Amino acid sequence: MFARLHVAELPRANRDTLLLAAFFGLIHVLYYWLGGIRFDVTGLKYEWQFLDPALLQNHLFESLWCLHSQPPLFNLYLGMVLKWAPSGYPAVFQATFVLLGFLLYLSIYRLLLRLQVSPVIAFTVSTAFVSTPSFILYEHWLFYSFPVAALLLYSALALNRFFRFGRARTCALFFALLMLVCGIRSSFHLAYLLVAVGTLWFACRSRRRSIILAATVPVLVIAAIYTKNEVLFGHFTSSTWMGMSLAKMYLPRAPSALDALRRDGAVSKIALISPFSPIESYPESVIAAPTTPFAAALRATRKSTGFPNYNHVGYITISDQYARDVLNVVIRDPAIVVRPMLRAWSIYTLPSSKYKYLPRQPIEPLLWWYERVVAGRLPIFMFAEQVHLIPLLGLPLMFSAGVWFVVTSKGQRSVADRATLFFMLCTIAYVGFVTNSLEIGENNRFRFETDPFYVVLTGLFCDDLRRRWLRCERVTYDASKTDLNRSARALGIPP
Repeated sequence: MFARLHVAELPRANRDTLLLAAFFGLIHVLYYWLGGIRFDVTGLKYEWQFLDPALLQNHLFESLWCLHSQPPLFNLYLGMVLKWAPSGYPAVFQATFVLLGFLLYLSIYRLLLRLQVSPVIAFTVSTAFVSTPSFILYEHWLFYSFPVAALLLYSALALNRFFRFGRARTCALFFALLMLVCGIRSSFHLAYLLVAVGTLWFACRSRRRSIILAATVPVLVIAAIYTKNEVLFGHFTSSTWMGMSLAKMYLPRAPSALDALRRDGAVSKIALISPFSPIESYPESVIAAPTTPFAAALRATRKSTGFPNYNHVGYITISDQYARDVLNVVIRDPAIVVRPMLRAWSIYTLPSSKYKYLPRQPIEPLLWWYERVVAGRLPIFMFAEQVHLIPLLGLPLMFSAGVWFVVTSKGQRSVADRATLFFMLCTIAYVGFVTNSLEIGENNRFRFETDPFYVVLTGLFCDDLRRRWLRCERVTYDASKTDLNRSARALGIPP
């Protein structure tokens, strides 16, 4: 007979994993029951960031070589799944994202425990995050935002483990995860990876050789992507869209204002066209010929699905011209950047579920309740965006609390904990500054990539309040006991 293994006999880590798996499954069953939410793969047809699915399936590496609009790793993932499972790819995509979601849930919980947060608070905070409509919607949407959020949280966990145990393989894992982030998301520049390497090298003097060895391959991989784009397209970057993003943000869209700037010679005729318009909307004189005659990813104006191909080589020239127009306008009137940046930050504070391309319809009634009650939507507007009180106040509060923990807890928290918090805070600040300075309209989606960090900071904040409350109770109890002893001695009663 086989001996029965009861759950209570399992190690603590295994029991926690089983408990989290049970809650994770229950949450998904409830969402399925409430709205019948399904994994949304329709973005394969039209998302600007994706190459033509026919090219990904039939000419994967040739198309990735000619990809200049985005870093290649997420398109590589899409192409590999399409080639491996041409008919069952929706199930493969869903399984991948759900697995990432469970690992993200488990990693938040374990990172909170490593940061000395109470298990009850760690479980409550991590489960609350996984239960939000934002988590479920991004987990059920084929886009890179959810994988980036998961990879960033995994990297924080790997960094904490490296500082605790000093193992070279953990350091290699940390840099490999950051390499994946930089290879998926263009806003995570090569400079972000290099700063992470330099900071870790400076902070860990006794392990510098291990750090350099662990960082060499990730840095070379990302540098190779940038170098390829420099050689083929003349841009040392992972995305050639920055000019169009800046134009969308900083060029006035009022026809009268644009006509006036055009007459003054401040902008070109391209500025009169809305950024990210189909390639046919632009003059043929500014659309360069493909650099390689065989590359359909560069010369096709439309994907096989009928939607615009934003990797057309002409967008490189167009984006460069937009960038020059924006620079001329900003030089003429530097104050023009203020209002777009303020509006970008106001969008940043919206619930991440309020993004129009998410598959919201199945749980729309729940979203109505969530965004009004939980997120505290108010009937007022700020920079054309409706105010949601909880994220508007909670995000800066949690960030400030994280800075406080790093600065004031030198003798109370380990070096590993403070280094992990420092990494999370720097990443939050980096994402907020870069995305809200260069892009407008999707800033709450960009913030979702760092929402797990805000969740960890929330757990730390709640645990700090708990500790302060316990200390106050202890002081009150000791004071009461002292007063009672004094009264007993005054009455001649033995204490």
